[in-house]
Parts: sequence; C-alpha cells; structure tokens
Amino acid sequence: MKWISLAAILLFSCFNSICQDILTEDSRIYGRDPLLFNGDKYTYYVPSGTEGDQFFAGKQFSPGTIKFNGAVFQVSRINYDIYNQQVILEYSNEAGASNFIKLSQAWLESFQIGDQYFELSALPDGSSKIYQVLAAGNIRILFYLYKTLSLDMGTGSKNYVFSSPKKNCYLQMKNRCVEYKSNKSFLSVFLEEEQLSIRKFMKSHHLNVKKASDRSLTELLNYCAEMEK
Repeated sequence: MKWISLAAILLFSCFNSICQDILTEDSRIYGRDPLLFNGDKYTYYVPSGTEGDQFFAGKQFSPGTIKFNGAVFQVSRINYDIYNQQVILEYSNEAGASNFIKLSQAWLESFQIGDQYFELSALPDGSSKIYQVLAAGNIRILFYLYKTLSLDMGTGSKNYVFSSPKKNCYLQMKNRCVEYKSNKSFLSVFLEEEQLSIRKFMKSHHLNVKKASDRSLTELLNYCAEMEK
C-alpha cells in the first residue's frame, strides 16, 4: 500500500508540473486575474450573409490597455463591439483555442486600442456609456460611437448590412457638457470673446468639427486649452 501511495503522489506531482508548463502566454500576461475573467462569454452571432461587422475598426483584435477597477492591464488581443457596446477580450486556453469574453462594465473604467482612448463615463443625463475621448487641459471631446444593422435594400436581397461607424459628439468643459452638430454649436460653449479667435482658427484650418480627423480636433482642443490658461 505504501508503494501505491508513493506512486500516486509522484504521479500527481508530475501531472501538476506538466499543467504548470503548459500555461499559455495569456495566462502569464493576465495571470487569469479574476478582475478580467469575471465577464460573460461573448457569443454574438452575425446573421449569415451579413455585409460588414459589428466592430469599431474591423474584426482584427489588437494589443491594448485596460483600466479595470483601478488596475491597469496590458493585453495582447482586444476589440470594441460598437453595435452591442461591449469590450471584448480574446485569450487562448490551455489547449490553445481562442476564447472571447465581454468585460464587465461594472468594473471597466477605460481602455485604449492603438492611439484611440475610450472611457466609461456618465453625461449630465445620468447615462453611463463608452465614449472615445480627445482631451487637452480641462477640455474634452466625447464621441459616442455606434453602428446600425438593417436589411440590404438591394433588389431581391435578403441579407443584412452593418452601417459604417456613426457618432454623437459632445464638448465637455467647466462642468458643462454640450452635444454639438456644427461649428456654431461647438463654439456656443465658449465665452463670446473667445469665440472670435476660435472661429478664426477653424476657418484658417478649414475645419468642420463634425468631419474633422482626431488629429485636427486635438489641435483645435490644444488651441482652446491655451486660451483657457
């Protein structure tokens, strides 16, 4: 019996050692941290034949950063489903198969994919949503991004198509948050004496705030922030 017990102990020790050796790269990166892995499995199924996808910038998962309940994680594969408003983490299990979980928004604070920064924020109406954020000083632009899914209007088509990304735009400063749809409504947040200078900046840079690139808007915010000093 002693030999049997000894053999069982040795077998268990070998098995435990093997299990530790086959930990995936994701396990070492995330440490299977319960903060990240307490989300539900992501299982959104796109209707067959659908054109486009539900993601912010394509199906490709990319490296990024997540701030979760005060802790910051560098992750290797993340994506943002703007149709369902879910942040998706891809990781590999011990067998090497890909798994997808949607991060719990009860703990999510912010995340970054490439150069684009997002945060979970509440507007004055009390609604808490994910926004892309551009900022300079105490002035911020918030984009609420989304897509729609509709039936393809082509003759005889029975397939669905995702829209290109759409956005609602907000300017936030001095405890005010205003949705803007034009240069005029953007300027309305500023004092009258500031509006003239900002309008000149917009005109000289041929800037339409609804169509401008993130880079152009960041330059505008930097200019506005300098005026506020």
